[in-house]
Amino acid sequence: MKKRHHAFSAVLALAFVLAMAGCKPTTVVSNDKATSLMSGKSLTLRAKGQPTAKINEQGDLLIGGKAVDTTPEQRQLLLAYREEMSGIGQQGAEIGKRSAAIGASAAGKAVAGLLGNDKENARKNIEPEVEAIKQEALKLCVRLQALKQAQDTLATALPAFAPYASLEDDEVNDCRRDMDNFNDETASAGAPA
Repeated sequence: MKKRHHAFSAVLALAFVLAMAGCKPTTVVSNDKATSLMSGKSLTLRAKGQPTAKINEQGDLLIGGKAVDTTPEQRQLLLAYREEMSGIGQQGAEIGKRSAAIGASAAGKAVAGLLGNDKENARKNIEPEVEAIKQEALKLCVRLQALKQAQDTLATALPAFAPYASLEDDEVNDCRRDMDNFNDETASAGAPA
């Protein structure tokens, strides 16, 4: 039962974080090598040992404030990368809004169950809300895979972008693995002892 409690707590924490993301649409994809930050219409890229880069709304790549010469095809790839970053932010904001509503409903049901000293019924009442949040979070994993594909295609076509292309396959796979682990924990927690 303890695992299930932690799983529910983690999902409710995720719901809160996503709800906060809905208030200020900012997308950050970061690891120990680089960070991509989309805030509003501004996409900023930072990589260790590299000058700051930006991809503007027109699809221009600026590294250290200087425009990089690009072909029309490269510009389209830059725009596609921007679009994927923006899509992750929009998806996160939408999940945040839905999660806030679902979280409020789930919290009310949980408190009512706990006050009525019916913990099992409280858990059963919030399971559909938790599942809905999880399904929405899975959509972010799909978007992350699309971002990785856009990043890799762009890095191959435009070598100047390559140092900023830090999203790795294992990070994308971790997203799905985390969701699978959540499924395993909730399934085993609900199994009879």
